Amino acid sequence: MLKKKNLWRGLTMVFALLLAVSMMAGNILELYRTSVDAFLGTRSTQTVTEQSDDESDAWTYKSEFTTAKEAYEGFKDFAIEASQETFALLKNENGALPLAKDAKITMLGVRSYAPVYGNSGGSVPDGKSTVQIFDAFTERGFQLNPETLAAYEAFFADKEWTKPQFGGGILPAYAEITAYDDPHELTLDELKQLNPDFESKYTEYGDAAIVVVSRVGGEGGAYYPGEEGLAEGVNTVNGNILSLSDEEMAMIEEAKANFDKVIVLVNAANPMEIANLQDDPDIDAILWVGYPGAYGFYGVADVLNGTVAPSAHMGDTFVKNGALAPAMQNFGNIPWANASDFAEGTSVNSYLIETEGIYTGYRYYETRYADIVLGNGGANASAGTYANADGTIATTDGTWSYDNEVVYPFGYGLSYTTFEQTLDSVVVTGDKRTATVTVTTTNTGDVAGKAVVQLYASVPYTDYDKQYGIEKSALQLMDYEKTNTLQPGESQTITMNVDMSLLASYDSQNAKTFIVDPGDYYFAIGSDAHDALNNILAAQGKTTADGMTADGDASKTYQWTWDGAVDADTFSVSKSGVEITNAVSDGDYSMDINTFIPGTATYLSRSDWDGTFPTTITGLTAEGRLDVLRCPTQMHDFNTDEATESAKESE
Repeated sequence: MLKKKNLWRGLTMVFALLLAVSMMAGNILELYRTSVDAFLGTRSTQTVTEQSDDESDAWTYKSEFTTAKEAYEGFKDFAIEASQETFALLKNENGALPLAKDAKITMLGVRSYAPVYGNSGGSVPDGKSTVQIFDAFTERGFQLNPETLAAYEAFFADKEWTKPQFGGGILPAYAEITAYDDPHELTLDELKQLNPDFESKYTEYGDAAIVVVSRVGGEGGAYYPGEEGLAEGVNTVNGNILSLSDEEMAMIEEAKANFDKVIVLVNAANPMEIANLQDDPDIDAILWVGYPGAYGFYGVADVLNGTVAPSAHMGDTFVKNGALAPAMQNFGNIPWANASDFAEGTSVNSYLIETEGIYTGYRYYETRYADIVLGNGGANASAGTYANADGTIATTDGTWSYDNEVVYPFGYGLSYTTFEQTLDSVVVTGDKRTATVTVTTTNTGDVAGKAVVQLYASVPYTDYDKQYGIEKSALQLMDYEKTNTLQPGESQTITMNVDMSLLASYDSQNAKTFIVDPGDYYFAIGSDAHDALNNILAAQGKTTADGMTADGDASKTYQWTWDGAVDADTFSVSKSGVEITNAVSDGDYSMDINTFIPGTATYLSRSDWDGTFPTTITGLTAEGRLDVLRCPTQMHDFNTDEATESAKESE
């Protein structure tokens, strides 16, 4: 009997081991199934649709490629074409760009050799297939300074080029330069030690200097303002890690001192603080390239040499010092005062309270600007302002100014050609649910290019809103669309069907659903968010005499007026027929800290920028029902009397 038991025990262990190995192997095969299929000539997936042409419902998409090599080249070409349209030109003085296709250039900065190709979110480029920046530029015809390249090559010679591994998240990069708090830029002395001839061919490769600055990014990573975000020994222009370090600036100064044309590539997914580059007359061009991916630096080269004109526009706002934005005042993981009481059985011991409300990104900067111009208050508010234009944090007597805050507005982007856009028509349906907008774009320049039609709207901010705490931004993006490639003189008309529910606001105190206020609504087009807002302000009779940064064009706006009462019906029911109300406005599942600790948070309101501007909330104690919310070991009992008793016991 003992022998049989031992036999079965042994078999159980063997089968358990085999099961574990098979599960791991299955995950590995799934991760690399594309490569396995290509190697074995197999197909592990198929597409099935309702239009399947046989009874087995097994319809398979027929590829236009007949071999794995053809498919690879096709995917590569598509990636390059897509990348060509994703880089935003931020500055281009005196036609510095495009460069000649065979330009002899000098690449400077540690990231000119080892840029950031991608992040840990989404697909991760394979280190083996990633085309490195210097190879892409060379293949496109640029001649690169071999001496500067040799110095960086020597630096990385003994460093490992990482590749994605099972478990994910490892980017093709050099691990030594992936920290969030240190740009890891090399000094000129270090580069000369790596290659004594580092500077010897500046003149020969002097058509342009291209300096690359980067910041890594990915899930689970964060950039912190001030000293908290800086590694020991790192100093930056304005004291934040998203501005340039002393070493990065030294590299830019090296370029300015030795080259007539200086181009900066911003290789980052974050909105960098680069006001000093914008204002510097010796910086000829700035091109934001984000994370280009495995083949994207071919596209960067294509933009630099004029194969295509840049057509991307920024999806964020570049400011002088983002640390002063409302959302940053409570940024980070602030520990509970009694965090040590919950070390066991809980996955969190910190909190984040978003007292900025809706006023993030362009909604904050453009709204604050509009209120000043319209005389709605805030002209003398000092909260979150600069005292100096160089980005130095303001003293309490600072006065808020748009030009002193924003570097590049949301939606900003230049081209090698010029465009003119006209707002042809706006038709709002009688039920207020949709609007049809037509815009015509004409290429008025000398080269072919694509433009982006950006449609914005402004809604009334009424006494009713102020009474019931309804916050509205002065501007919001409604829709956008890119044109086809337009030849010089060519036009294209684009029609957009706009969902008017985007203009509704949630009334949490009175109607408890979405409402439409009576008043004037404005639709506007513009080259960016700020340009569109200036057009709306012009339609309201405002000029630079009222504090506008530039005069707007009222012809690019359309005014629609709702002269009825507050409408709490049109958008009170979802498209699926469900009554819309906030199920987490109060009670156990509330998203408002004031539900659990009354009077904790004051939320930012445009009715009082100074009085409601966020301040850091610290020293909170988790107790009562809040204990249950933050403790996963009790969550399974959340809707039971047992949970209540558990909360009482913890008090």
